[in-house]
Amino acid sequence: MFIERKRTQKSPPRQRAHAALIPVTKADHILTLPKIAAYTESIKQTSRVGAAIYHQFYEPLMASFIQYVELLPDSTHRYYKDRGGLLTYALHRTDQALSLLKPHLLCEQTQVLSEAQQCWQYALFSASLLYGIGKLYLDYQIDLYDPSGQFLETFNPFKRSLLAYTAHYHCKVEGVSTHEFRCHVNIALAKTIMPSEGFEWLTQSPAVFEAWLALLHEDLQG
Repeated sequence: MFIERKRTQKSPPRQRAHAALIPVTKADHILTLPKIAAYTESIKQTSRVGAAIYHQFYEPLMASFIQYVELLPDSTHRYYKDRGGLLTYALHRTDQALSLLKPHLLCEQTQVLSEAQQCWQYALFSASLLYGIGKLYLDYQIDLYDPSGQFLETFNPFKRSLLAYTAHYHCKVEGVSTHEFRCHVNIALAKTIMPSEGFEWLTQSPAVFEAWLALLHEDLQG
């Protein structure tokens, strides 16, 4: 029980060429990238919530999520293996989830979501965006360097976001986590990334919160 299980992690080079590094990019700039902007606009239209709700709950979570994943590749889906793949895959998954939910919430195109429906939709939105996020801690080795290429430290998402560093980074995807461990870390890291106001909204309904936890725990039966 108390045998420590560690992922294999090589000591990073103390110096890397600038060309091999990716600069930490502000969320505002990433949101203007054409593919990212297209997905966020689609999510905004599909959600069909008022501008105030979208600005209060949806935008802060997307901005917070971007601060952690930046332009990292995805570690599990080869189609999204290039720079920015982790974010693109998450937005695509979220957009599709909201589209599938829409017919179950709205029978008429003119119908307005009730407050309870809005909360259920936000639970699906946030869980879809953060689904599998535990791999950021378990499957990635992200080494941070200053602008001259000198090693600073290895990124730990439980310590602070990537955007908190004025630095460049080098990413290596190892993909060694177990499903059980990742499911536990999903919830812990999702709580770290979630804006407090959005998290509090979810916890106002035990049924909504239970479903949100089950989704993040990748519990298909739940």
